[in-house]
Parts: sequence; structure tokens; C-alpha cells
Amino acid sequence: MKKLGIRTKILIITLVTLFIGIFFIPGILQNLAESRYSQTLNFDSNELLEELAEDYTSLERDDMPRINNYFVLLYDNASGQLIREGSYFPPRFGRMHDLQNIKGLAELKEFTYKKTTSADGKVTVVVAYNNSAPREFIDPFQRDFFRIYLFIGFLVVIGVLLATTIAFRPVKETISKVSKLEPLKNLDKLKELGSNDEVGKLIKTFNGLLEKTHLSSKSQKQFVENASHELKTPLTSLNLQLEKLANAENIDQNLVKGIKDDVSEIEETLESLLLLSEIKKTDYPVEPLNLTNVISDLINDRGYDIEFVNTDKLEIDTNLGLLKIILNNLISNSIKFKDTKAQIQTYVVENVKTITVEDDGDGILLENYDLIFNPFFQEDESRTRGHGGSGLGLSIVKAAIEKLGWKIEVSESSFGGAKFTIFV
Repeated sequence: MKKLGIRTKILIITLVTLFIGIFFIPGILQNLAESRYSQTLNFDSNELLEELAEDYTSLERDDMPRINNYFVLLYDNASGQLIREGSYFPPRFGRMHDLQNIKGLAELKEFTYKKTTSADGKVTVVVAYNNSAPREFIDPFQRDFFRIYLFIGFLVVIGVLLATTIAFRPVKETISKVSKLEPLKNLDKLKELGSNDEVGKLIKTFNGLLEKTHLSSKSQKQFVENASHELKTPLTSLNLQLEKLANAENIDQNLVKGIKDDVSEIEETLESLLLLSEIKKTDYPVEPLNLTNVISDLINDRGYDIEFVNTDKLEIDTNLGLLKIILNNLISNSIKFKDTKAQIQTYVVENVKTITVEDDGDGILLENYDLIFNPFFQEDESRTRGHGGSGLGLSIVKAAIEKLGWKIEVSESSFGGAKFTIFV
């Protein structure tokens, strides 16, 4: 049940409830039928008893066996003898003293007996009827109710289907749109329904959250940009002062070099932050490029120590600047972590143009596959010690790939290290 949608759960619960009802309905209907039957006979028997008390002599012998589902007995009060009885009356009473213990309304087995004295005082009138409703009375009663129940059940199922379809249509649309949203990107509000039901409130709440996220993201980006720009000037000044300090006498050059390295690292981090922000907010034009030539030129120009396996010569439409950012970061990262081997390869699989960059280094822990693209994420220091870096390279790669509409996956390389696969 956990994997089923809410609409399906509602439908299943409705059907189960209707099905369970079928098992209880026969008994309920029979009780209702017998209750109605008994109420009808009780009312009519009282009227019949009153009529007979007024004029019992009007009864004809042929009418005695049964009058409207009732059995009638007449006793002579003087002798106590039964003077008339229905020929099919089951419990036979020959003398009136057999009925002395019956007071008003008494039940004997399945029969109910009522008695009264005639108006002239000469005769005791007894009316009896069977409390159990006959099948010919119950069956139509049950049949009619079953038809109504099945019809109502059908309408309920149709109503549930229509109601859930209408109610959950905006939910599906919301889920579809939300699934396409990317963190801190594409924060367009969802279309509000104008209703005040749960779905409408959910969408309003979500839009409020999007607005807050948008403002927070905008504020964060603005802060990063401002901070980066503001820090560049004092860092430039600091570099100039370090140059002067390096030329001074009696200065520990190792100390100066260490400070300059730290400043360079800060500058690199700031440049990476600015680049990351720039990629996310800028639209980049695309042009037809020969991927093989771009990679070859990049390796030769930078002197990268990496093997290039050019399985297929690929022509792609993309932005050269973003492509170089992606390749530079992945290649330099692979070379940085390799032991002896790093490789970049291009090929086509099922009409999908693919680029892989892999090495034979320590690799990436499986639990970190979804984390390595987060800004400033660093694996365990014992695994990355000595490699340096700002922790922004893969974040920049992910941002550039998303900007181009590509996808990237990380896995274990057949060489033993990490493998990055780009689907163009």
C-alpha cells in the first residue's frame, strides 16, 4: 500500500468497504423486513380484534381459516368451549382455560396471540399471527434493497473516480512542475487554483516557499558576488606588499612563499565563486563544434598528461567556453587524483554522444556520489590530503552541464579510480 498513490488507495478502500457491506446487508435487510412485517401485523391485528369484538357474528365459516394472515378463534364464555377455529391454526386449543395465562399480548413459540371479550360479553375473541415474515415478503424486500445498494455502490465508485481525478489533477500538475525545478534555479511560481481547499492551500504554501527560496538564493548570490569583488582589491594589494616584502633583507622567504600560496588559493576560490555565479545567471550562445578537435587542442595547449581515446569523431552544438570549463575541471581533477593513468574518451552509444573522464586513483566513496557536486564538499581528509583545491571544481562542472542541458554521472572506473560520464 505504501507504493500506491492516494487516488488508488481511496478507490481500494471504497471498493473494500462496499464489498464488506454485501456480507452484512442480507441480515440487516431481513431484520428490517421482519420488523416492518411485525409492525404491520401488530397494527392490523389490533384493528381486526376490535372489529371482531364489535361484531363476531358477521364472520362466515369459509372465511375462518385465515383472514389477512391472521388466525381467529372464538370461545364461548359460558362453556369455555372453542366454537370456531381456523382449519390451519397450528397450536390447537380446545378449551378457553388453555389461554388463561395469555394476558394482552403474549408470545408462544413463533406465534403472537391477542384476545378480547366481545361487546355482548358472550364470546372471547382470539387473534394470532406468525411473527416470522414469509420468504415471499422478505425476498422482494431484499431484492429491491440490493438493487438500490448496487446502484448506489456503482454511483459511489464513479463519484470517487471523478472526484479524485478532478481533485488530484492539480496535484499531478504540481508534482510534474516541482519535479522539473532545480535547486536555486527556475523558481517560477505554480499556477494557483483560486480555491481554498487542501490542494489550493498546498500550492499557495509551496509558492510562498518558492518566493522565500528565490529571495534567499538571490541574496546569497548577491552576497557572494559582492564579497568576491570586495575581497579582490585587498588581495591584489596584499600580493603587491608580499612582492615588496620578498625583496627585503632578513625576511624568511619560505614564510613569504607560504603566505603567497595561501593568497593564491583564496584568489582561486573567489574566482571559482564568481565563475559559478556567472554560469548560473548567464545565457550562453551555442555553435557547431568538432569535439575531437576541441579536446585535442585543449590537451596540447595545457600539456595535460592524459590519454585521449577518440572512438568516434563527434560534431556537437554547444558553447565553447562552457565546454572548456567542463573539460578543464574534469581533466585536471583526474590528473590530480590519478596514480599512473588518466583517460578521456568520446563515443556514441544508442545515438547518445558520450564523454568519459576516468583515472586509477583512490576513487570516490559510494555514499559520496550525490555529494561531490555540492560546493565546498571535500571527502575524508585522509583520502584527499595533499591534493589541494577549493572544492568548487565539480560544482562548476555540474552548473555548466546543466546550463547546456546535458547530464553527468559518477561511477567506479575499470582502472580502479573515479569515472565521470557526460551524456551530451
